[in-house]
Amino acid sequence: MAKYQHNINILIALSAIFVFIGLMPMKVHAQLFDQLDKASSKTSSASIQTQPVTSTPIQDGPVDPKEYIVGPGDVFAVSIWAAVPLNFQIPVTPEGSVIIPTVNEIQVSGLTLEVAKKIAIAEIKKKYLSGQASFTLLTPRTFIVTVKGAITEEGKRFIQATNRVDVVVNYRKSERDAIDTTIAQRNIVVHHKDGSQQFVDIEKYYATGNAVYNPLLRDGDVIVVPQKTIRQNFIAVYGAVNKQGSFEFVEGDSLLSMLSIARGLSKIADSGKVVITRYVKETSPEYINIDLRKIILGVQPDVLLKRGDRIVVYEQYIQQRSTSVSVTGEVIYPGLYPISKDSTFLSEIIQQAGGVTQF
Repeated sequence: MAKYQHNINILIALSAIFVFIGLMPMKVHAQLFDQLDKASSKTSSASIQTQPVTSTPIQDGPVDPKEYIVGPGDVFAVSIWAAVPLNFQIPVTPEGSVIIPTVNEIQVSGLTLEVAKKIAIAEIKKKYLSGQASFTLLTPRTFIVTVKGAITEEGKRFIQATNRVDVVVNYRKSERDAIDTTIAQRNIVVHHKDGSQQFVDIEKYYATGNAVYNPLLRDGDVIVVPQKTIRQNFIAVYGAVNKQGSFEFVEGDSLLSMLSIARGLSKIADSGKVVITRYVKETSPEYINIDLRKIILGVQPDVLLKRGDRIVVYEQYIQQRSTSVSVTGEVIYPGLYPISKDSTFLSEIIQQAGGVTQF
């Protein structure tokens, strides 16, 4: 009897709901079912999507597929243009694989982005023979690296996979904070989890833009930053260059590489006259005269430098100098007028000044 009464109560409640809906204006009635339909559609769609992209990484340019190493946490966009187009956002799992619905699970961790893309697209085409497919890095991962050595605060750092070593080494909490000039910018070592290591030369990277000298960081990297010992370990560059001064010495430095660190020759440099001063003994300097033009043309080999070398790039001798005279007094247009040495006459200057005034 109790069960029968319970069923009657349910029927009465349902009837009341239908009567309420039936009494609604037609417009409201349509909106209600439209909202229910949209909610159902969203629920169905969410079941095949990963978390939406929430942030855009800060980058210094497009990711180089040959340089970028894929790892757990990277998010990829997969598009398959088949009879029924398919689009997915797929993360790399903690185990280092991507699971592409209807295709397969593919190991990609530790591969360059270029190789990972080729493998994933090849797997997709095994299933979808006639369609086109893409496998695109959508959101680079965030991971932890360790920095130690002469850095102000040793410890762990959270970084994005698009960050290079200089971002960690020269990190400042505020734009008002000065860059630490006591730490090395050249003799930096990065130890990878696989036991390999890379030598980093931030100064040369800034001079040349070559990413080999400032690589992308990887999961679990340990960055060792030594103290800058510029007084004992230096090469000096002076004269007609864009950035004079003393720079850290690294084994293997050459004349051309150091001139690039000095930001190249100035416009008035005489590339045919470069002198390296080298002290074999404290009181016995050796002077090496170099025609840089022959090295640039490949006629002569580059010069390997030694610790303590001083490089001087001479300026071109410009015979014609900017010379002028000042004309004042009873002339129409007083002022400065250019002259040429031993060839400009007084009458020419008076004429340029508009002549003498009338009394």
